[in-house]
Amino acid sequence: MASQSDAVVAPPPIHIAKLKIPATTPLEYERVFKNTDEETQIQLKKISDFRNEVVVASERAFGDAAVRGVNKYLPSLFGLMDSTDKLPPDFLRSLDISWTSFLCVKDGRKQSHGSWMFEVVFVLNCYGLLHRKMAIERMTMMTTEDFNTKYVDVVKLLSQAAGVFQYISESCMSKFFVNPKDLPIPETLSETYMLLSNLCLAECQELVIRRSIASNNKTTVVAKLCAGAATQYETCLKMVKAIRDQTTHPRLPLLETWWEDYLGWKKGLFEAEALKYMALHHQDTATPGIAIAYMQLAMRSIAHCINNGKSANENITEFWTQIAEERNRMTTLWQSIVHDNDTVYHETVKPEEVHPIEPRILAKAQAFEPPQASEIKVVRKESSFLCIIS
Repeated sequence: MASQSDAVVAPPPIHIAKLKIPATTPLEYERVFKNTDEETQIQLKKISDFRNEVVVASERAFGDAAVRGVNKYLPSLFGLMDSTDKLPPDFLRSLDISWTSFLCVKDGRKQSHGSWMFEVVFVLNCYGLLHRKMAIERMTMMTTEDFNTKYVDVVKLLSQAAGVFQYISESCMSKFFVNPKDLPIPETLSETYMLLSNLCLAECQELVIRRSIASNNKTTVVAKLCAGAATQYETCLKMVKAIRDQTTHPRLPLLETWWEDYLGWKKGLFEAEALKYMALHHQDTATPGIAIAYMQLAMRSIAHCINNGKSANENITEFWTQIAEERNRMTTLWQSIVHDNDTVYHETVKPEEVHPIEPRILAKAQAFEPPQASEIKVVRKESSFLCIIS
């Protein structure tokens, strides 16, 4: 068996899931409000250009540029959304809105003037996903040496994304989709966006764990943080299953089929990590009989992840490999603890001394504050009627 000096104790692998930014077709406001004067058309064309910046930057994977585009576009979008009802009925009937987004059951479905809600949720969802994308970009560039100084940027981006998704869930969905059964896809359920918010916070917790280990915090503190992450991923897993039970449409852009495997692996991994760090605590306090009992449970938990099988989805194949590597390191650690007990301590394994680990969750969402709506003047071309959208 391996000696204690051979045991490799590494922090849990960090992995942020790659989620696709939904596609859309152009939405040209100057064509929607086509019966308006020249000045209004110029103004609406500018708003259309803001939106196009978001679309182009998203398609080309320019995360920072897309976020800047959203920041310019949102005030105008909220202004249009909030004041559509102020337009006279005959003018509303003349609006011709037609575009696709991930909220359309059928691509190319024609939207009515009352469907601005689709656009609001679409853009806010993109905004949250773009923050996740930038977090992944920052993680890719980060090295072990500069983790302590740069991890804060990743945590901030994920916390901001969590706040955006939480805002959609709490402030948009109840207003826009009162009866989601009319459009039975996950993207019309408030639970879907709360799931995304919780996912972001669970990933934040992973970074907090890594920082705690780098700061040489007590192993019992690390164990509680890992137990917190396991609890968060268990919550996410339950939410995915609940959302699937509520939806009937087969197309699941946000909830792809690999989600349940992935979240199950995450839950199992951090359960194992919590048990591992408790084992290390008892190894340090010269109680190897209890340490072995914790390690036996840790090995059982991480083996369950491996036995569930490797996914064919490229988003999580790398993570499955990281879990397999961590299982090998845990095996070495377990053998080391058993070896020390067999040669030095001769303690009986004590499973009755294993107690539930109290989860500790530190990650919190950064509240999203919607921007002040822009004031837009919409003037009808064929009359002197003036409508101010603010």
